[in-house]
Amino acid sequence: MPYITIQGNKTHYYQKYNFQDDLPTLLFVHGAGGSGKNWSYQLAGIPGYNLIALDLPGHGHSEGSVAENITEYCQFVRSFAQALELKQFTIAGHSMGGAIALELALGYPEVITGIIIVDSGARLRVNPTVLDKLSRGEHPLENIKYSYSPNSSPDIIAKATEEMKRVPTDIYLADFKACNEFNVMDRVHTIIKPTLIICGQNDQMTPLKYSEYLHKELPHSTLALISDAGHMAMLEQPDQVNSAINNFLTQTFSHSIKTISAYVNVALVDYDDSVRNHVVELMKESLREKTNETILETTWNVEESKRTLFKNEEGVWETQPFDSTPSEEILTREMLEVMTVRLFVDIVSIS
Repeated sequence: MPYITIQGNKTHYYQKYNFQDDLPTLLFVHGAGGSGKNWSYQLAGIPGYNLIALDLPGHGHSEGSVAENITEYCQFVRSFAQALELKQFTIAGHSMGGAIALELALGYPEVITGIIIVDSGARLRVNPTVLDKLSRGEHPLENIKYSYSPNSSPDIIAKATEEMKRVPTDIYLADFKACNEFNVMDRVHTIIKPTLIICGQNDQMTPLKYSEYLHKELPHSTLALISDAGHMAMLEQPDQVNSAINNFLTQTFSHSIKTISAYVNVALVDYDDSVRNHVVELMKESLREKTNETILETTWNVEESKRTLFKNEEGVWETQPFDSTPSEEILTREMLEVMTVRLFVDIVSIS
């Protein structure tokens, strides 16, 4: 099992495959009293990404103390990503993990390419009776009946019950207190990253109205309802959830490619199709790495290495050093500079 030291404590995480630099990353954050194991079906069912699911401090196999609030958990996840040298990633969070994902997108938008929220909300009130029982040392095992749909597999519920029994009451109390204090309703509308909001249709803990509010407030969001699922949709109906996630990731990537093509066509309106297609392919290759920095670096590398585009004898656009003798049809560094700025602004706004 892989571990990494964060803030002096060994932090455990699940990783499906060996990390590949040429693949984008999807980072999963579990909910209150949970662990990265809650995302096991997603780790097995999302192709084409580096998939990582961490155990928050004091949870699962991770050392350390639980955080006092969502902001502390957010800072921990940021430190975890930095320790793994993740420049940018899509963040997925369930319940309390969804709150952490929203807080991360608000505080560190430059590292987030997309957001996936599962059974969560912009505010997570906890029933005072539940908090009172927890403060008296009563384990919240009886609440499991509110976490799953009546149509959920008995085997899944039985496994979840056993997992829940292993979690100390004080961890649930700390996590539920953190959830109860969480409220970003006045700020969530400022998040402009592509967002997928997933909600189990039978969720009693964070009911549909929570997800509908997020969908209304987040300008680039998609809402996916999961049938025959309660508060643990990713465990209850993994095929539906994985399908929604895969569709979201595919559509987000396609949107970015279309936007790049549109801006290149505007920036290079005076050039023919061959040069525009050449530049679009250059940008698409960069975008496959899912980082704004890569797109910028690719463009600037063309300039810094003093290369330009020229049309060869066959009429095909190629690159050659500026100190060579290019034809009169040149893609100037000034034009590349304009493209860099326009592409950067657009990619930041949609990724």
